[in-house]
Amino acid sequence: MKIERKYNKIRDRVYARRNDIISCIPDFWLRIILHHSVLEIMFTEYDREVFGYLDSLTVEDFQDPRKGYYVTFTFKPNPYFYNTKLTKTIKLFDDGTLKSVGSGIFWKQGKKPKGESNGRIGGNKRPVRWQSFFNWFGHPLVEMDEDVVAEIIKEELWPNPIAHLTNEEDELDDTEEDEDEESDGEDDGEESDGTGGGVA
Repeated sequence: MKIERKYNKIRDRVYARRNDIISCIPDFWLRIILHHSVLEIMFTEYDREVFGYLDSLTVEDFQDPRKGYYVTFTFKPNPYFYNTKLTKTIKLFDDGTLKSVGSGIFWKQGKKPKGESNGRIGGNKRPVRWQSFFNWFGHPLVEMDEDVVAEIIKEELWPNPIAHLTNEEDELDDTEEDEDEESDGEDDGEESDGTGGGVA
């Protein structure tokens, strides 16, 4: 346990230095979030406008990491709500279940997103359609097996966000290359047919 805590302290210092660098990149965390296929479908255009004021994202373990962690979004002053931080607290229990509770959002007059969610995020790998990502903060999960959104952020985005962004861009490049190859193949086929017709 002492070794684990020592490692966590070193890791936290590395993350702190990383955050200093990331803070100089406009919309860094918003770009990372929207590059994830599961999270991207939860964001409305309005959510994206609000998240344009996102300043930083942090994941912090409880003193005993086996007991849970916090996911915190820090926002710049904005015209949408009064909070400077929105936090989701994930408490882990010995029986393998968890409790996930979000901080309240104090919306400014007329700025609260309209509509409620059409489902809940629990053990589904792909969340059902939500009308706003902010519903994730307002819907507590109790005695659930997992909070998919929190796990994606903690296990996929937080440890190495740059790699995630790079992988997504690589996949896009591969898709474009495949399309170019298919297009070249079709062109070659047309030329062959034309040549064959000339010889005949």
